[in-house]
Amino acid sequence: MSALEARNVQYSVNTLPAVRDYPAQAPKTQNKTKAQAKPSVNLLPVMAVFAVTFVMLFGVLFMQGKIQANNIAISKLKAEITQVEEANEELRLKIVMADDVSAVANKLQEDPDYYGMRAPSEGQIVKVSLGETAVVTANIAD
Repeated sequence: MSALEARNVQYSVNTLPAVRDYPAQAPKTQNKTKAQAKPSVNLLPVMAVFAVTFVMLFGVLFMQGKIQANNIAISKLKAEITQVEEANEELRLKIVMADDVSAVANKLQEDPDYYGMRAPSEGQIVKVSLGETAVVTANIAD
């Protein structure tokens, strides 16, 4: 071999990239185990927050139902109070009219059952003498 050929051979040998030994890559499963090795979220506090929220929501709904039931009861009582006040006013008018005997007599002539009274029959009238000063007439109930 001549010097030129040796040089060409030498040159061509020097231009080739050197072969390197690379370490074998770890399988990808190792990367997954590294990802799994990360600390996970603790579910106990999250579940506790959801449980407390659920209990509070249930409590609010329960109390809302109680409030609604009480409002209905109050409405019924207000209606009853209104009816009682109207009946009371009617009774007050009857009392005012009862002070005037002529008004009572006129009302009884128009409607004998207005006060729930009826004229006594002959056997219901009893006369009692209290002496010389007064005579009392009383009705005897049936």
